[in-house]
Amino acid sequence: MSDQCTAFVAFLVRSAAPVALVLACLGPTRAQSQPPVGSKYDQPAAPPHWVEVFGKVVDAETGKPVEAFITQAGKFDPKDPKNVTWGFSETRNSSGGFSATIRWNEGWTARILADGYLPQPVLSEAPPAGKDRIETVVRLKKGRTVRGRVLDHLGKSVKDASVFAVRPIGMTLAGGRAVHSFDGEQDPTVRGAKTDSEGRFELALSVAAGEGRPAGDPPASAGATPGLAISSPALDAWPVPLPEGDAEAVIRLPSPTRVEIRYDIKGSDEEASVFVQSVMHDVAAWKGFEIVRHIPIRNQGRVELTSLPPGRYQFARSRMIRHGNIGHGYFLDRQFVEVVSGKTTPISFVRTTGTRLAGSVEWDEGTKLTGVILSVRKVASPEDPPNERLFPHLFDARLLRVSSNDGPREKPEIVGNRGLFLTERIPPGTYEVHAEGYAPLTPEQERRTGLIRATLTAQSTVKVPESGVVPSLKFELKKPGP
Repeated sequence: MSDQCTAFVAFLVRSAAPVALVLACLGPTRAQSQPPVGSKYDQPAAPPHWVEVFGKVVDAETGKPVEAFITQAGKFDPKDPKNVTWGFSETRNSSGGFSATIRWNEGWTARILADGYLPQPVLSEAPPAGKDRIETVVRLKKGRTVRGRVLDHLGKSVKDASVFAVRPIGMTLAGGRAVHSFDGEQDPTVRGAKTDSEGRFELALSVAAGEGRPAGDPPASAGATPGLAISSPALDAWPVPLPEGDAEAVIRLPSPTRVEIRYDIKGSDEEASVFVQSVMHDVAAWKGFEIVRHIPIRNQGRVELTSLPPGRYQFARSRMIRHGNIGHGYFLDRQFVEVVSGKTTPISFVRTTGTRLAGSVEWDEGTKLTGVILSVRKVASPEDPPNERLFPHLFDARLLRVSSNDGPREKPEIVGNRGLFLTERIPPGTYEVHAEGYAPLTPEQERRTGLIRATLTAQSTVKVPESGVVPSLKFELKKPGP
């Protein structure tokens, strides 16, 4: 497993109860007080507490390096090492080499996953005693090959469409590519095939010949491929089942859709990033992959999308707020929409009524802060769905307007103990306005990842009218209650 994976395992070990290992030994016979050296009475040496396994990953037939793959952690019962639950952590590799920390005595192991090849464990048995480093070459065998043809909704061949095998570890598709969901950049660990001028393709899978699942069956076990996914610039993604046996897959894509996004909010960003995500995980055919898009749009502008397949999506304005070396991501104006073929689906980030909220925030002199974040969120009501009561809709989130010192860029601190804010236009309604102050990170916080909570907070409930202004708000930051 990777460094990240190793840290996770260490956490599990720290939280577990101590285990005592007891060995039952045979007593001496009357004829001899000690068993002879090398006899069957010798106890085998215990495997080391941990061992680092490292090396290269190559194609078993050609011996050529496999450059892009995933190292995946697994947990097994030490009494039955063949029964492994995979997926506790995953590390993406693109150099052809890997390194994994194996704690075999505790049931931790790792395997290599690469598109088009059968999964291969880095160790198939307990590591030998006395070794804490093992260098090896993992040889991957090719899986089953599937062939087919891709047609559009009118029955015409689709050229240069990408065909991917859906993986148990999941993937994100958009515009004919497999991408990282967080930035939209291409994911090199996902390999697919391209259709030719007649729409034909040939794709190697990560399952052996004869494996897979017929249409309509639920996804197979974690090591099997549940189906195929088609992606192109004209259609972000579409699922299809694997054909049975050597049958050719004939894939007909759905009719196109049209989504129109409008953005016009006074006082907001000159350019926003609209986050688009498919939410069809409850549909069997869509399990294992999703669509994620980050769409730039200018204020007082509009964008048209024609590449989304029919289905359910969430849309939101995505905003990242950074102060010091802390980053916070927010989804504003989140909405869930059903996109259908043959009609235009409107998505509105437009506010024509309401007002901007203004005010100030203060805190005790001498208190060091790296940033203060102001957020405006809907007041949840008992009639709201459970997820909206737990995560109320956000209408704005921004940094307090203050000056910073000239210290190191990674550790700026606010000068003084007061700042001003002015939100974007907030539509009529009742809201909670929150102010949250963040202290500089401790050395321990800098060494780990995870949620960083505010050290000082304040809040107020505000009613926004159709027109006019709201009296200036004043916040005094204090430590949150228990």
